[in-house]
Amino acid sequence: MIYEMTQEVPVLAGRGAVREMASRLKHQYGIRKVMVVYGPGVKEAGLSDRVLEALKAQQLECMCYDKVERDAPDYIVDELGNIILENHCDAIVAVGGGSTLNTAKGAGVVASNKGTIRDYMIQRPARLSGGDTAAGFQAVHKHRQDIPLIAIPTTSGTGSEIRLTGVVHDTELHLKDIIEYTPKLAVQDPEFLTTMPTFITATTAFDAMAHANESMTSTVCWRKRWESLL
Repeated sequence: MIYEMTQEVPVLAGRGAVREMASRLKHQYGIRKVMVVYGPGVKEAGLSDRVLEALKAQQLECMCYDKVERDAPDYIVDELGNIILENHCDAIVAVGGGSTLNTAKGAGVVASNKGTIRDYMIQRPARLSGGDTAAGFQAVHKHRQDIPLIAIPTTSGTGSEIRLTGVVHDTELHLKDIIEYTPKLAVQDPEFLTTMPTFITATTAFDAMAHANESMTSTVCWRKRWESLL
């Protein structure tokens, strides 16, 4: 059974959700050319081939980027963003774990706004000036988000597919930073989780539990949220 949940990012879930996603790209979103982003593990597991098969069944033109690296380094993000821009891709489909989804988010920022991903890192200006990095989260960030991003997670726990923010490695400062790009659709197909090794299944389950515990115990975040609504 395929079902959909509506929140900040709509979630299409159930067996066969990837095929439904491909149909929506063509018939609902009017997409013609797709950049499919994934890493070597997803390729070896055959998951990227299944996504490409679903997209090509809808006669969508596909390009592939399979050089994703761990922790989404800025130079990879910039390279992918420029490839998307130069080839006029009108959608991004990211298949993988947090590093892949964050790489695709950053590439969407670069392709929509040009420049480099460092221009859009939230904490970088304060780090360079010695200021308070928390101020970066309170500022309003109004860069464009022109290219629809479809996020297909292949692990549990990251949550990157259903939220605005992503994490990119600033290789100049040797720190991770936050960027913003909201996926158009998250696709949760249980068939894409069956290839996870036992160790990854266990560790990502603990990751998901840690995120849930953090949201329940962080009084600071809730207090700031309620103050902003009053």
